[in-house]
Amino acid sequence: TIRDLNNGKPDSNDALQLQILKPDGTPWPNMPVVFKVTSGRRRFSYTRGRPPDLFQITAWTDSDGIGTVYLEPLDNRD
Repeated sequence: TIRDLNNGKPDSNDALQLQILKPDGTPWPNMPVVFKVTSGRRRFSYTRGRPPDLFQITAWTDSDGIGTVYLEPLDNRD
């Protein structure tokens, strides 16, 4: 099961989080979670305000089954 902890919108720190649960409902640690920009120009990073900033990024879930990335602000790049 995949749970969107932000309801599709970044939180106040620009974090996006998905939680992966096993079939029995317990968190699934160390699972890859792919975040991808499908429209617009904003990019993701692993740490807020730090490179890399990518249109697609893979985060790994923590012990609570949560994968976190940060949505970076728009800049002047094409």
